[in-house]
Amino acid sequence: HPGGWRRLTYIRLHGSPRMYYSAYEPPFISALSRRLRAQTGPVWCIFDNTAEGAALGDALATLAKAGPNLA
Repeated sequence: HPGGWRRLTYIRLHGSPRMYYSAYEPPFISALSRRLRAQTGPVWCIFDNTAEGAALGDALATLAKAGPNLA
């Protein structure tokens, strides 16, 4: 959680195992989606694995699993 506003959930993901390159596996996306849905306040989830374009696919997969109320 950021230091100024405890209600905000901020998650920044850089790719794994290769930082900035790797896409996330479906089990990770599913677990992340559950975690995001469980939050009661605003959520910011940023995928920074952009070197080979994995961020967009990961973000769309997360939104699809988490549901429309997160967008």
